[in-house]
Amino acid sequence: MIAMAERPDELTEYRPVSPLAVAALVAGLGSVLVLFTPLAAMLPLVAIALAVVALADIGRSEGRKVGRWAAVMGLALAVGFVCQAVATAWADHLIARGRAVATATTWLDAVRTGQLADALAVSGPLILPTARGDHDGGEQGPESRLSAFGELPAVRAVAACEGVIPAVVGSERAAAAWLIQVSLAGCPGADELRIVVEPQLTGSPRGPVERWLVIDVTVEAR
Repeated sequence: MIAMAERPDELTEYRPVSPLAVAALVAGLGSVLVLFTPLAAMLPLVAIALAVVALADIGRSEGRKVGRWAAVMGLALAVGFVCQAVATAWADHLIARGRAVATATTWLDAVRTGQLADALAVSGPLILPTARGDHDGGEQGPESRLSAFGELPAVRAVAACEGVIPAVVGSERAAAAWLIQVSLAGCPGADELRIVVEPQLTGSPRGPVERWLVIDVTVEAR
């Protein structure tokens, strides 16, 4: 038989859980959304603020409130999800930049070595219509397109760089596109190229495939 406590101080004292700590835990759990959408960027900040306020509130209660573990857990979750989101975004940024630079370099190497068909294969469909002043809007055959491509100022500038390899000197992101700056130092008639590269979805038997294409090239002439 279990003996009943005879003194009030032997009874287990009920201590309420801090509502702020519970809110911090809920917000910390919800911070996982920051991994999927930037619209949830404020949620981890809210969780961190609630956790800090909850810990301070519990500390001031001198033991009358509990929930420290919930506040700490909410804080840890919010910080962890933010760090993961930042690391993922930075990795995606570096991968996208690498693909953009690789596409621009492929285009440059193909033009420089006279493989215009290969350069045209990584060029977007708007390069010729926007660059040709005599474009009549009609259907162009492969030879006509290749000939027109070879007459573009940017193509002629790179082709004229005999013995000089154009070098990528900078890159800048603008929405989904990337602006790649290429130095033509030592080439006659031009100082720099500005190549715009953008990922585009193309159809395939297995579904949409992302292809990186050069969609615009401009020349900075002397």
